[in-house]
Amino acid sequence: MAARKDKVNQFPCGKGYDLGRDGVSQSILSTFLSCRQAARYYLDLWESPSVSFALMFGTLFHSLLEHYYKALATGQGVKAFVGFDAVFSHWVAKDAGSIDAQKLEQFEAMAFALFGPYCKHWEKEDLKRQWVGVETVFDTNWEGYRLRGMRDGMFLVNKGKEHWILEHKTTTTLDSDSLSLRLNFDLQNLFYILNTEQEYGVKVAGVLYDLIRKPALRQGKKESFNEFASRMVTAVNDAPGEYFARFPLVYPETVKQRFRAELALQLADFRDWSRGLLPTYKNPSACIGRGVCEFLPVCAAGGNAVAAGCIKSRVLFRELIR
Repeated sequence: MAARKDKVNQFPCGKGYDLGRDGVSQSILSTFLSCRQAARYYLDLWESPSVSFALMFGTLFHSLLEHYYKALATGQGVKAFVGFDAVFSHWVAKDAGSIDAQKLEQFEAMAFALFGPYCKHWEKEDLKRQWVGVETVFDTNWEGYRLRGMRDGMFLVNKGKEHWILEHKTTTTLDSDSLSLRLNFDLQNLFYILNTEQEYGVKVAGVLYDLIRKPALRQGKKESFNEFASRMVTAVNDAPGEYFARFPLVYPETVKQRFRAELALQLADFRDWSRGLLPTYKNPSACIGRGVCEFLPVCAAGGNAVAAGCIKSRVLFRELIR
């Protein structure tokens, strides 16, 4: 078969996006690796106004954890509920979008049920840590690529000899066995390790994975919302071990080296694709996985983002803007 001489992709992704100028985050890269069509919509700034419950709640709880850990890192001590209402209100104004009042009420109740017990559960452990940074943004150059992101936390152990990264995740399960197997080569963890080592000139020993399980309780037919919210608080307080878990992940140098080699290949593919030198196509296997792809309605509508209810309102690297 003769080699194609025509340009593979007449419309390079994201007309306002430039890899050399704007850089790439692990979320953009992972979207590309999962589905090029989804990455095209993402970089063209399309987004669905109906974001998933899991994603929205994750941003809310991260805001609360940022408040908590910054207080710890600056020596203010543990003040779990000082500022809860202010943090929640700020999140509503910044990230809640057009979410309805009933859903906001559910978010607030669940976050309230988890946040206090979380702080109490890890208080002694967290107070002893030697914190290096909380919610720190990185913007580094690696192999000619601009890499960007934000770490949840960094701390030292073993009398300051070992650097560790703290990574929070809200989840529906605490199945750490299968999760730890996948995390051995997790893109996000290794991406953050690489950039931390690049930025600080140190070796990162590993990542402390911090899981927060959302209550699976449902409101009873004859139960008022206040009664339901109170029941969530009681459930978490009575059995914190069912909702909070941490496990350390050590990444040997061999794993880091293999990741760097694979990352170089992935970034080369992303670079060529973003320039229109590689084709864009759907990956049906990525439509439904750990969640439902936000662009599934667009693909189902034949690529008509407007008909699928999407709007061009996405802000690239929004998570890095404070």
